[in-house]
Amino acid sequence: MPRKSRELKFKVTGNGCHEITSHVKHPSGYVQLNRKVDGIVGIYAHRYVYELKHGKIPKGKIILHSCDNRACINIFHLRAGTHKDNSNDCITRGRIANGEKIGTNKLSSSDVMRIRSLHGKISQRGIARMFNMSHTQIGSIS
Repeated sequence: MPRKSRELKFKVTGNGCHEITSHVKHPSGYVQLNRKVDGIVGIYAHRYVYELKHGKIPKGKIILHSCDNRACINIFHLRAGTHKDNSNDCITRGRIANGEKIGTNKLSSSDVMRIRSLHGKISQRGIARMFNMSHTQIGSIS
């Protein structure tokens, strides 16, 4: 059931998120207030809601979502933090590509293990030829 908070309309989801329905989501998933809400235009909705409750966002801080839902404006899902906090959240919650998930990677985890096992038995140039890589790249795998 849609609800209204001042001039923001939202729906409550099963996980307690308050997803905005009155404004358009950007492809990034965030909602920017391009129509006036309380006389304010051009601010992200989650930042606007945070400031309503807690006042101005401290310098050097950003607003993080504990729910990982960029369209959520539930004040209990929002907290101030640093870019480092955000990066740590990305890593611990598995939202960042690493290892084989990185699209430009040439090697699988098993390839890396095989290369490591060959170090000292075959020259780096020999290993490089086996994996169609440079010996410098092979040397950086330890």
